[in-house]
Amino acid sequence: MKLTLHPDAMKNFNEKAESLLSKLIIINFKSISSKVHSFEPDHVISSTITEKEIIGDIIISSTDLAGNENGRFFAQNKSKIGLAKDSYQDLLRLSENMQRTSELSPFVSVLFPKNEIFNWMKDKYLGRTYLSMTDFVLNRCDQELKFLEIWIPIAETSLQSDLKIGNIVLKTITKEVLDRWIDQWSKDANNQEQEKKDFLERYQKKLQGFSAATIKLNAEPGLAFEIAVNKSEKALSVLRIFSPAMVHPTFRINTSIP
Repeated sequence: MKLTLHPDAMKNFNEKAESLLSKLIIINFKSISSKVHSFEPDHVISSTITEKEIIGDIIISSTDLAGNENGRFFAQNKSKIGLAKDSYQDLLRLSENMQRTSELSPFVSVLFPKNEIFNWMKDKYLGRTYLSMTDFVLNRCDQELKFLEIWIPIAETSLQSDLKIGNIVLKTITKEVLDRWIDQWSKDANNQEQEKKDFLERYQKKLQGFSAATIKLNAEPGLAFEIAVNKSEKALSVLRIFSPAMVHPTFRINTSIP
């Protein structure tokens, strides 16, 4: 399925993206003051990440006191290049406006165009792409758009048989299901037998025999997960009607999404 946008919308979005390119700022790492040293507890360092283990470009985020992202940069030589403050807010508005279009909203989350617009800006700045912003983002949409089946485990809940509530089907996580996941995971990640064993030990006791809310969707993974969680919570609100806790205040309802 190939996604597209109205030509006028594409022109408008591209003009705003080109404007954002002119707002990129460059901050030299040497210019960051190192005179003031903050408190650093003496925690044990369990591992060290080397340059060989870093795959792809390094993306750096800045946040406000509440932990909300208010800037985004990519590392280049001894500098970081990106957007902050008002220009970062312009990036957010552009990504939100793209996602709200009728062509994209059923298939991608708000986070997706934000990430891909910034990736386009990075590649454009580094001379890696000559595509327009909309062509770049739409190409990435086409690559990420997939038919997915999402399984969300439900705490302390077991089923005798499958139960359909709206678009959600509640199913049991059986050993066969776990084996299928392990085989697929091992195939994708090229994992060895010991890693398969570690996977089983970690998840089998937690999941096997319990239920999951499942849904099939055609979307990029981020949006698929958002929709799955939202619809699963609504389905569980219906399922809780059958709990004894609905008629007695001292009883607990364990049914929830972990």
